[in-house]
Amino acid sequence: MHMPQDALSLAAADRLQPKSPKRAAARARVDAILDAADVLAASRPTESLSLPLLAQAAGVPASSLYHFFPSIEAVLVALVRRYNAELDRDIEQLLETLEAGSWQATTRALSACARQFHDRNPVYARLVLRTAAFTSLRRADDEHIRQLAERFLELMNARFHMPNAPDLVTPLGVAMAISDRIWALLSDENGNISDKAFEESQIAMISYLSNYLPPQMALREGAA
Repeated sequence: MHMPQDALSLAAADRLQPKSPKRAAARARVDAILDAADVLAASRPTESLSLPLLAQAAGVPASSLYHFFPSIEAVLVALVRRYNAELDRDIEQLLETLEAGSWQATTRALSACARQFHDRNPVYARLVLRTAAFTSLRRADDEHIRQLAERFLELMNARFHMPNAPDLVTPLGVAMAISDRIWALLSDENGNISDKAFEESQIAMISYLSNYLPPQMALREGAA
């Protein structure tokens, strides 16, 4: 008896997604597993990672590991999401002190924050910029780009009199994806982003967004 194709597709998709722990003890165990995955990924090619190797490194029973992570790709997705949450916190801290300036300066400041995070976290940089073999990692990064674009638009609307455009989230997300691609093309094998890579990404982002945003936008009253 054969499973329907849709059921097979769902089963395959489930193997790429981590399960969320509900209890504090389970969350602590998942954190320990992700810590071990982070250490392993820092010292060996991502493609060489395996669940048995990770279970041994984390000091947890294989059955416990499989309960939360049905595949090594699911582990990497969870690791990327944890890093994304840390990056989000860095961005929020930046926004607390960032002067309004221009939209171009705001774009550059947020990009610089992301660059610094990539350079401080080479495992993250490699996973999001260099691991094209894992489609679920790209999907997780795309989801995060969408969230960042929505946050960027929220910030811009709070600070500037924005043009009437039907959907600015999409071009903002595209601009971020363009920047990521430039970083991937011009960064070294560890994902370090050179000054040239950063400047090229800013040229591309600002040039692209200039199709949707005017050169200057008036500040809203009270915007710092």
